[in-house]
Amino acid sequence: MDELGSGIRNTYKYCKIYSGTAPIFIEGDVFRTIIPLSMVAGDQATPTAESKGQPFHLASTAKVDVF
Repeated sequence: MDELGSGIRNTYKYCKIYSGTAPIFIEGDVFRTIIPLSMVAGDQATPTAESKGQPFHLASTAKVDVF
């Protein structure tokens, strides 16, 4: 059952599990959530065509607009 605030609680819960850090919530005219993730590479991981030649922080940044 969804309750008011359950999305925030779940975001905190799962962000700590998956990334080991807390999410950042920014309230303003537009509510923003920043979920810090670190890249974990295994033996089979290789850079994608999109990320070659770009700094890591630019290649791995995704902007998601939620309405």
